[in-house]
Amino acid sequence: MKTTVDLPDDLLVQAKVFAARKKKTLKELIIAGLRGQLEAGEAGDGCARRQIRWVTADGGLPKGVDLSHRETLGDIISRQK
Repeated sequence: MKTTVDLPDDLLVQAKVFAARKKKTLKELIIAGLRGQLEAGEAGDGCARRQIRWVTADGGLPKGVDLSHRETLGDIISRQK
């Protein structure tokens, strides 16, 4: 099947040079690249998912802090700088 793909000029030049060095056609290079990407996609993204380690600490708001009063919060933040 034929299709048209717009590629950046520099990428196309690199691909043609690479294909020539490997003694392959540009078509063979594109097919191999697409197959490789599709196979990698079926096997996952290639990166192992990491478990998130949540870090918690005891604490809380300082005494007298009311989150509903912006002015008070601004004063507390200014004092801590």
